[in-house]
Amino acid sequence: MIILRTVKNFSSLNIAASILLFLMAILAAVIANSPMAPLYQGFLTDKYLHGVPEDSRLAKGGAPWLEGQLDDIMLKRLNALNEIALSRGQKLSQMALSWVLHNKAVATVLIGASRPSQIVENAECINKLDFTDEEISAIEAVLK
Repeated sequence: MIILRTVKNFSSLNIAASILLFLMAILAAVIANSPMAPLYQGFLTDKYLHGVPEDSRLAKGGAPWLEGQLDDIMLKRLNALNEIALSRGQKLSQMALSWVLHNKAVATVLIGASRPSQIVENAECINKLDFTDEEISAIEAVLK
């Protein structure tokens, strides 16, 4: 008797609310497994390999949270990672995105771009998501 009453009271509004809650749960799971700033505010591109360019957001004071982070140690790490990327036939940004997507727990990556060409270039990362054991070891050594 209780089951019949529940089914009778289950209106289309209840169905819509249930669907909305279900979709919100899926969205929350995707967002939770989507790294933000996978290119580390542009550091993991070839833009900062030789220091801070004059036309960059960092040089113009538009990223105060990044000031002081691009020191000699960071430059050495970026250039070492760039060498690994080049040996893989990728740009640094592509390898960085491949690295993030290589993690099976990641649902997607969210990237920002100031030019359409950056989107096209970065999308190429999907063509080389696998890493050899040697590449993984080399990347992990740089990141230590």
